[in-house]
Amino acid sequence: MKKRLSMVLVLILALAIFSGGGVAEGEDRFGKYDELLEVTYLSIDFNAPTVAQYDDNNPARRSPTENAWIEGYREYLNIDLQRIIAEDSTALNARLNTGMASGDLPDIMFVDKSMFYVLAENGVLQDLSDAYANYEHKNFLNQIEESYPDIMTVGQYDGEMLGYAKCGNMYNATSVLWIRQDWLDEVGMEIPTTIDEMIEVARAFVSAQLGGENTVGIGFNEFKELLAPYGVVRDTWTQQEDGTYVYANTLDAAKEGLLMLQSLYAEGLIKSDFAVGTTITEDVANGTCGLYLADVTRGVQEIQTNFNNDPDAVWVPANFPTLDGERVKQWTNAAVGGFYVVNAEFEHPEALFKLIEFENAMRFSVDPAESERFNVCEDGYQMWSIGAFRDAVRADTDLYKGELIAEGLENDTPLEEMNALAASNYDLCMQAENGNREFLGRLVAFVQGYGVTIPLREAGLLIGAYNGPITENMSLYEATINEALNNAMIQVIMGADISVFEDGVAQWYATGGQDITDEVNEYYNSLV
Repeated sequence: MKKRLSMVLVLILALAIFSGGGVAEGEDRFGKYDELLEVTYLSIDFNAPTVAQYDDNNPARRSPTENAWIEGYREYLNIDLQRIIAEDSTALNARLNTGMASGDLPDIMFVDKSMFYVLAENGVLQDLSDAYANYEHKNFLNQIEESYPDIMTVGQYDGEMLGYAKCGNMYNATSVLWIRQDWLDEVGMEIPTTIDEMIEVARAFVSAQLGGENTVGIGFNEFKELLAPYGVVRDTWTQQEDGTYVYANTLDAAKEGLLMLQSLYAEGLIKSDFAVGTTITEDVANGTCGLYLADVTRGVQEIQTNFNNDPDAVWVPANFPTLDGERVKQWTNAAVGGFYVVNAEFEHPEALFKLIEFENAMRFSVDPAESERFNVCEDGYQMWSIGAFRDAVRADTDLYKGELIAEGLENDTPLEEMNALAASNYDLCMQAENGNREFLGRLVAFVQGYGVTIPLREAGLLIGAYNGPITENMSLYEATINEALNNAMIQVIMGADISVFEDGVAQWYATGGQDITDEVNEYYNSLV
């Protein structure tokens, strides 16, 4: 009898301890169902085989339908997630069209923007407003909303929240000025903050032939980035003083920027083939270019290659040059990649938010011991990549990683205490700090590069693309008229009169642009 009593006490004590960080606590954090709930979920397989290959012999990562995440949904949420995997987006849309016709749609679906509006127009989607508002465990969901407030409106249709947007990973493609600090030291100059200063630095680099006879003055992948200092945020819709929206590439302000680029082209400070390829990445990697306007992620690509090729190369990221050195609005990759939607007939729409909250809790947890099996395993396997909702994360995920890494390096945080989300990159950054140039690009990107981007985002200076419905006029005309306008810009840069751009703008409006502009304004007015 005493032995039985002692066993009961041990069990009670164990449960009390376990409630501090396991399944029992999961009930409080996520709203675990009392009875097992079967949920069907249709999507493509988001896992990239180059990141995490499945292993038939390992139950934790056997397939998209058999893995630790599937077990986790059952353990923490009491959800039996039945995944239906489409081979690709074409197959996914075909399955959705068939399901609409037969009245047999899964409970939860991931859809692209075009299919989202097809489903919405057919009335088969559920309004998620109440499910989201009434869900009581939105710790990480609130963080997602804070990182991208528009998530509450971009999935609206006729005033209802029919879709929950996939918004991660935004902001990580924001351009900075990558510059060779060792070259600056050689010519005795400082990091430029204005367009004029940048041009003077480029001239000095070319004159000194620091990259050899074919030194590139100013390198870039997108010439339109250099229009931002003049008030033109490329490929976005700009709100005017009267409240209406105009396609930024058509603004008169672009003229001054195009003429500046024209002068750079005539002087030979930008590549003659800037419009026909991406050879600039090879120039950066090979040490021909030392002044490069490109996104932060280039640090782990061609800039890392240059670190490997040249033991003396020192690259630093800095703020994008402007007319007067003050920060301006610039483009970022804030584009919605699709929507999570719920069948109108499904009785538990809140299940979507429980699943997303759980995945984020495991990936962003400050307790590595709890989330280890869902992130990077001891053998280096990227478990996070096989989660069913792996991309339903905060929009500033990479920037957040950068903050964690910078803080960890400053405080000498042991690797085992690092947030699981950033642990693998933190390990590589520590190696770089200790002299391993193989990972130096990662260090300067995550710590210094995102250190440039974060203040811009906090100041509201990063502007993303239009995320409204893809209209018939957009489908018919947008690609063609945008390409024609882009070609007109290129002609001006290569020496044509500015009237070529003006004619290009007029042609843009006359061949579908005005209709698209009207539709975009109609969409934005619907959100008021």
